[in-house]
Amino acid sequence: MKVFDGKRSAKLFWITLTITKLLLLYEWDVALLMSFFVYLVTGGWRYARAVILTLPRDIFALSILLRLYFMLWMTGWRKHGIRDVFSGQLKRKGRDTVAVLHLDSKWTYGDLDDYSNRVGNYLLSKGYKPQTNVALFMENEPKYIAIWLGASKVSLATGLINSNVRRDALVSCLIQLDPQAVFVGASLVPCIVEAGIVPEGTIPEGQDVIIFPPAANSKSPWGTDFTASQVTYVNLAEVLDASSVAPPPIVKEPKLTDVLIYVFTSGTSGLPKAAIITLSRYLFMSSAIHLFCHIHNDDILYIPLPIYHTAGGIVGVGQMLVCGVQIVLRTRFSASKFWADCIKYNCTAVQYVGETLRYLLSQPHTPEETQHKVRLATGNGVRREIWVDFVKRFGIKQMGEYYGATESNSNLANSENKVGSLGYSSIILPWAYPVLLVKTDPETGEVIRNPKTGLCELCGYDEVGQLVGRIKRSSPVRNFEGYINRKETSRKVISNVKCYGDQYFLSGDLLVQDEFGYFYFIDRLGDTFRWRGENVSTTEVENVVGKVINFADCAVYGVQVPGNEGRAGMLALSLGKNVSYDKDVKVVANGHAVAVAGGSGESTEAQEVEILKDLADVFEKHLPPYARPLFVRFMKELDTTDTFKFKKMNLKKIGFDITATTDRIYYLNTKTNVYHLLDDATYNRILANQLRF
Repeated sequence: MKVFDGKRSAKLFWITLTITKLLLLYEWDVALLMSFFVYLVTGGWRYARAVILTLPRDIFALSILLRLYFMLWMTGWRKHGIRDVFSGQLKRKGRDTVAVLHLDSKWTYGDLDDYSNRVGNYLLSKGYKPQTNVALFMENEPKYIAIWLGASKVSLATGLINSNVRRDALVSCLIQLDPQAVFVGASLVPCIVEAGIVPEGTIPEGQDVIIFPPAANSKSPWGTDFTASQVTYVNLAEVLDASSVAPPPIVKEPKLTDVLIYVFTSGTSGLPKAAIITLSRYLFMSSAIHLFCHIHNDDILYIPLPIYHTAGGIVGVGQMLVCGVQIVLRTRFSASKFWADCIKYNCTAVQYVGETLRYLLSQPHTPEETQHKVRLATGNGVRREIWVDFVKRFGIKQMGEYYGATESNSNLANSENKVGSLGYSSIILPWAYPVLLVKTDPETGEVIRNPKTGLCELCGYDEVGQLVGRIKRSSPVRNFEGYINRKETSRKVISNVKCYGDQYFLSGDLLVQDEFGYFYFIDRLGDTFRWRGENVSTTEVENVVGKVINFADCAVYGVQVPGNEGRAGMLALSLGKNVSYDKDVKVVANGHAVAVAGGSGESTEAQEVEILKDLADVFEKHLPPYARPLFVRFMKELDTTDTFKFKKMNLKKIGFDITATTDRIYYLNTKTNVYHLLDDATYNRILANQLRF
């Protein structure tokens, strides 16, 4: 339902003006006064009020956008790359100024410059061509930043691989990137071995290494003809010690459209897909959050998030590289040590995702939580109630909430400390930042079009719709680069939205906008959901289920768990529904034949327990903890659409509510990795937030 139809009041204004001036021949002042009165009483007063209240906000936002566009234009005109941007900070801050703090180590701007120069010179000595790729598979530490910065100094693009991916997903990342070299942290070498990329025992323990693919004539030596025994490696420390510390020569004139890094996100195929981050996008995102979220140049920013993701690696690290803000890296997030770290490093700003704030609130009260100097928390994905409780308990003066997918051109930021909002667009000048909400079928994910015009139906105020952003190929800000996989890119683009021939980026997120232009998050569309601060691909989980159970219908989806941010994974299984046998159907579970009577899909509790044991083992081997289903529901059959897609909407509504179905539902004990039958007592404990996952 629309709160106010501005078009209707505007039409009545012009109709009244026409009648009073042209037909009744009133003077202009009288005609305008009467027309304005009609406009106000028919609802226009709401728009007038909104304009007055949001005008200062929109002027502020417009001034920032103009600054950002000018900054990008100057960067392009000067033909500067990220090495030039960093060199500018090096000169302004000084070589001896601390840039990054990590554990008990301090890296100055000079340290980062020297290390990155060594990396660049070493890669240059290998003869790699500009804009080819290398990969980085390490945990949070200062050298992580220096490695991809060094690669960029010789015009190489770096793929930042999620340190949690394993086996097939890890191999898929390498196939997409086709890297000339892969930098691997010592702690992750066993993962490379586990994935079959290098033979066991090849690389000694405790070494950071660079591995190189076998020489092959195929386009991707990491592909089907890959031979692990032919992989070579070098010790990272040894080769860099022998490399020159002098700035490497410029091998290519920088452009705003150059690929700087790749950040992996969840794909519709179920495996990670590499999103393209150009120089212009990196500069825009870093600088925009700096300005919109009120990060100061003298702040010390605490980054407990992984820097292979956009939040930590672009928004966070970019504050240091692009804006000159000192940053603090933590290897892994720790709720119990969060405020102690902030005090230790004198942090004045912190990064978060919604889930981390809930973790902090769940901790027992300590003196440190009020002894810190943090004034600003910036991040994304926090619920309204968590926002309020977090600010009140920990004394945070400013929240810098923002929104935007890694590859998106429709990012938003909340510069006004508006509780619960993830950003805004101007109701006065909507063309200044063209993002829209379009009506979308929540079941199919398809946008709804006007049957007469074929254009998308746009949402009014307080109407839920999918966020889309206008694509302008000539603009470094409005363009959509997409992914290495061009088919994946095309899936995120829609045409003929407001007018014929236009193109918009599909966010896949359902939002709602109020009459003042503020956006609020509602839910995610499609085959991903968010849990523990990570995006989970349902297709990836379903594919892993297929490693255990053949001939079974399965659907993975996210369900809300009281007291938790995001949605937890849930698996619905139907054994044997779509298998036609004259006799008893045999569902093979990891080599065990499980009899299911008459092809009905029904199973006994004992059979389900056996299947769940195998599932738990395979989930542990193939999925990171945040992607493992916490609930499993055994069903007689799964409903499908005419095109044989599983209908998940009703499954999501029921969730793990054992009072709404007679199906058996199991929950995962994350400590023992065992699924147990969900009974009334346990169900009530979950609802009361007494059982933690």
